[in-house]
Amino acid sequence: MSDATQRSVLIGHDGGTLIIKPLRPCSAALADTVRAFLRGNPDTATTNVYFDLSQTDYMDSTFAGLLVSLAGQRSGANNVAVHLARPCEDILNALKNMHLVGLFDVCDGVPSTPSEWQPLDDSPSDAERLCDLIVESHKSLVDADERNQPTFGPVIETFEAERNRRRENNPRS
Repeated sequence: MSDATQRSVLIGHDGGTLIIKPLRPCSAALADTVRAFLRGNPDTATTNVYFDLSQTDYMDSTFAGLLVSLAGQRSGANNVAVHLARPCEDILNALKNMHLVGLFDVCDGVPSTPSEWQPLDDSPSDAERLCDLIVESHKSLVDADERNQPTFGPVIETFEAERNRRRENNPRS
């Protein structure tokens, strides 16, 4: 496992439970890695997704928006619950400041330890994909609580403008 600890995140399965364990700060780049994994590995048997936050002490707004998006998508369409296990006080405070704590089950740990962990390397983030993620994540934050509009509305506008500028300069074939 020493090799795996050099990775950005570990993924474990135990029955209908998926455990995602970030090994570094929960940033936009890590959100991109997690999102790429989830999109590439849809699991209809999963009923619970735990984010084991015991190894990180930071979460940015893009990662928080990804969590909101997952909680909304999964709880409605697929009846999957999103849990935050062992978040530190700084992460809890960030979630409180974004008015998000009530959206997640915050718990002291994961129900069991997977017998095997799959290490994930960072996904290479291209600028357009990262721009899309930032816009989507921050829209999720505003949709989750309108009090987030003054803080995150300008972020959405800035990255939408950047995305549009890039698309105008590099039209797809």
